[in-house]
Amino acid sequence: MSISERPPVPNKGEMISPFAWANVLHDRIKSADQLRRLPEEKIVQATRDYLNACVEYFANKVCDDYLQEVGKTAEHAINQRSVLVLPTKDLKETLRKFGVSSKTLKNTDRKDPFIIFHKRKSESTNDYYTVLFIITPELIIRAKEKPIEALATMLHYFSNIRDFVNGRLDKDTDDIFELRAKATQAHFLKEVIRQYPDIDLGSSYSEVLSEYPDGIDSLPEGVVYWDRLHGYRV
Repeated sequence: MSISERPPVPNKGEMISPFAWANVLHDRIKSADQLRRLPEEKIVQATRDYLNACVEYFANKVCDDYLQEVGKTAEHAINQRSVLVLPTKDLKETLRKFGVSSKTLKNTDRKDPFIIFHKRKSESTNDYYTVLFIITPELIIRAKEKPIEALATMLHYFSNIRDFVNGRLDKDTDDIFELRAKATQAHFLKEVIRQYPDIDLGSSYSEVLSEYPDGIDSLPEGVVYWDRLHGYRV
């Protein structure tokens, strides 16, 4: 696409939103605090609608083989309930209930989702993991106001889910999970910047892009692996 053919540059980090249909369904939601005051079932439905819009975008609409593979892997894991989605009004209180350490709680941003991989012992079968994907109301507000940043945020966790599906939890360190997650975010953001060079990204997203300017191709060799479901080496 030439410069003259590019769509108009979005304002303040916004672009055509894959969340458009969810925004129509939940057009009265204007703030996270307002969402927290709604009945539990409305919070759950709104969270699932925005999560589904995000998964659908990466699994079926994005024009990149790797990002599509990440999206399809997340979609499959969530649909098969290998990963359990848990909307919450209070992230830290929910994490306390699941035994997350006080040190982790202290460093947790209450606005971002959180993923827990809980290893369970079994006498009759191999050990297995219970995976909880905990999502706060702030994700919905971010999706409404800055859809690109919401998509990039969710990609971080979709990368974690991909690692789980591919059996990496007992093979790699947390640092390597973080490398892959950030490079996955950057892989998406570099295409956004290519199409919208004047877009205004938040500082944390710009830092990720600077750190991994080639997206997944920025990863060191020891971090890549063959995807179990789709065959991509990432």
